Amino acid sequence: MNLSALGALKLQNAFGSGVEIDTHGNVTVNATLKAKEYEVDTDNTSPSFGSGTLPRGQTRVVIYTESTELDSAVFVTPETLITLPLTVTDKDPGASFTVELATPQTKDVVFKWWIVN
Repeated sequence: MNLSALGALKLQNAFGSGVEIDTHGNVTVNATLKAKEYEVDTDNTSPSFGSGTLPRGQTRVVIYTESTELDSAVFVTPETLITLPLTVTDKDPGASFTVELATPQTKDVVFKWWIVN
């Protein structure tokens, strides 16, 4: 017998809250989730984590991922020393998001990005 034959697996305390794993493998946690490591699958058309490069002399770059939603929180962390912040200026749901700088840089700006929906 497999999990899909049983339906969702629910682990609960006496008050009814806890953890649920549905038949598709989605996990819902109704409290704090603690882990030593968190791995994100980036080998598909909808990664929620990755890296990008804003080429020198340019002020914007589009990152293509189907994970983008209008209300997504998109975090960008530069790995190149710059004096201006990188800013997410546009989100195209199901397609992409745009990262910009106010002025062009004299070197490529490499950054990591993470989408939280």
